Amino acid sequence: SCHSNRQFDDQVILGKICFDVLNQDIIKKPHSDEFCGVFVDGRDRDIRSYEDYAAFKSFKLFSDKDYPILAFINKNVLASDRFLDKQTISDSRIFCFPIEPLNSLDEYTSFCVKRLYNLIPNDFQRGLFFQPDGFLIKSGWESFIKEGNYEFLGAKWIHSPSIETFVGGRWVNTLSFATRACNGGFSYRYIPRFKAVSEKYGNLKMREAGTENKIPPEDLFFGYHIFGESYPNLPYLPNLDKFCLDPIELKEYNDKTSFGFHCPKKVNEWKSATY
Repeated sequence: SCHSNRQFDDQVILGKICFDVLNQDIIKKPHSDEFCGVFVDGRDRDIRSYEDYAAFKSFKLFSDKDYPILAFINKNVLASDRFLDKQTISDSRIFCFPIEPLNSLDEYTSFCVKRLYNLIPNDFQRGLFFQPDGFLIKSGWESFIKEGNYEFLGAKWIHSPSIETFVGGRWVNTLSFATRACNGGFSYRYIPRFKAVSEKYGNLKMREAGTENKIPPEDLFFGYHIFGESYPNLPYLPNLDKFCLDPIELKEYNDKTSFGFHCPKKVNEWKSATY
């Protein structure tokens, strides 16, 4: 496990989800590049836990077709063969991109904001981003995305953060906007839009509003600008719930109320404050 530091009851739920996925067989499907999976992990860790294998397998198991996976992995991990295994990488159409180590959330954010979308080949426009504690649990997500013509989907936040940009010697909320979308742990992203936002805003001096110059996390950076530029096209909040729950409780997982999840918990202590 790569999540042994979490509460035991929460580990049990994540373990059940993982082993449910790992105990299913993948049916052979036609190849397609209409979507791709995206996995980013710049930490110096052994990426061979059961959660890692379940995350990658879930994308193959619950997708309509056999889409490629783009894996952006710490170069030291790849060099020491600590990323999955060669057979899984080959069978699963996983393409590895070595990246410099990312040792903090700020470094991860900087990589995603300034570099990631220029590293993704132009052939890929629709990406499903997943992590070892956030991935698919049922099929049908492609139709849901295409019918809604979404650019960014993830779990909603219970708060409404915003961003301030340093302009003319002072901090300004330039879009006069606050957003409740989206958590990026498990998320869908329309890659050309993300690349455009990265190029337009990625080099500006910003902070999360209400903080002492805290760098905005990458999901807030993109959510603020994508939805702030196209307001009121923020996805209807219940549609975010249909796509991803964060956290997800065991009953919600068993009922498959969403296509994916991020961070399962025995008790969602924030549920009463979600709307």
